[in-house]
Amino acid sequence: MDIHLTERGFTMNKLKAFLSRKLLVAVFTAILLAVNSQLANPLDPDSVRNIVTVVVAYLLGQSVVDVVTAAKGK
Repeated sequence: MDIHLTERGFTMNKLKAFLSRKLLVAVFTAILLAVNSQLANPLDPDSVRNIVTVVVAYLLGQSVVDVVTAAKGK
């Protein structure tokens, strides 16, 4: 469903794509990593590596799901 909000062609689909879960997870992880170094008691490197590993696995898994869903829709 494409809902046009302005004459410039801005649609809810574009907003939804911009605020996707994958993007939000990536942004929040980047913020966490940036803020971590500024904390008085930062996370140890192993914890940071574990967080990044989980986030990368989630992003890759969701990407595979998106590709399969798109392929089935064609």
